[in-house]
Amino acid sequence: MRIVLFTEDDTTGKAIRILAQKVLAEKSKPPKVIQRWMRQGHIFNPKNIVLFINNEIQKEKSKIVICVDSECTDPGIVERNLELCKKAVKSLQVAAYFLVVVHALETWLAADEEALRMILKTKKEIKIPGNLENECRPGNILQEIFHKHGRKFIKSKDDLVIAELANPAQIAKRCGSFRKFQQILLN
Repeated sequence: MRIVLFTEDDTTGKAIRILAQKVLAEKSKPPKVIQRWMRQGHIFNPKNIVLFINNEIQKEKSKIVICVDSECTDPGIVERNLELCKKAVKSLQVAAYFLVVVHALETWLAADEEALRMILKTKKEIKIPGNLENECRPGNILQEIFHKHGRKFIKSKDDLVIAELANPAQIAKRCGSFRKFQQILLN
């Protein structure tokens, strides 16, 4: 059994795969995690999502996790927009889960302040108050923090490094969508 993560872009997918591997590391025999990316338009298209999933399940028994950023849209609306895809996927008889990442991967990454201290190589405390899932553009939070520490936030590079440094338990404390992600992976 393997886990196939579908994400909206390659960098986000690689970072989510790193986090998934960390979550699964607590299992005695962690499954292999494969990452695939597809355009958001394909994720919301029932015919396309079925084609992508069918392609994966023909190779090997798989649990499918489709991660969709809510991108400043109410997560409930995104969930409703995925209903047709969920119905289409049910016919495949595969363990497939649609996860709305509130609002983007950077929400999860900003939740681990210690990982941010490590990447920024600072002894200063980094505090990000409030509910991160209320922040529509979490990438802006990371840009501000990096700027305060004399660095430019480069998503394609820094997302991966933060994911490598991050502690899933810290992220889970602050992000409900990450807790759902953990539950999907571990069940």
